Amino acid sequence: MSTLRFLLLLALATPALAQDYPTRPIRFITAAAQGGTSDILARTFATYLTESLKQPVVVDNRASASGVIAGELTANAPPDGYTILLAYHQHTVNAALNPKLPYHPVNSFTPITQLTTAGLLLVVNPSTPVTTPGSFSCANPITESASWKSVLRWWTKATFLPLTLPRAKTIPCTVR
Repeated sequence: MSTLRFLLLLALATPALAQDYPTRPIRFITAAAQGGTSDILARTFATYLTESLKQPVVVDNRASASGVIAGELTANAPPDGYTILLAYHQHTVNAALNPKLPYHPVNSFTPITQLTTAGLLLVVNPSTPVTTPGSFSCANPITESASWKSVLRWWTKATFLPLTLPRAKTIPCTVR
């Protein structure tokens, strides 16, 4: 008889435990500008989430401060599942570049899933006379970006250093 009571109570309690989620739109923050790779990934994933969850998932582009603004908005949002962040490589690099972040890059967030992996490639047109990494120079618009730090790390292993010229905008590499 006690087993039957337990099962009956469990059956009655199940609707109370199964909260409807989501009941309103979800804010999907990305630290990317509109039209970039991360934005396209966010919008594609938001479309699938909208279909699956039957609630709108709205992409909120917050491209600034190497992702710190997007991270801060997400970290300070109510922990109710209605604000999610598409974090990319810069999110993990920010702690090394900026020890005074307004959030902790690990403890302020709960990982949900890994959507993709990415790498950096150094490529040129096949007709370009570049055959080794040391045969060209580059200037970089943002010397503190994660991508640039990755390039610097690779170049130092390649036994030469790039010419670093901070610029207001991107300029192309030149063949030496």
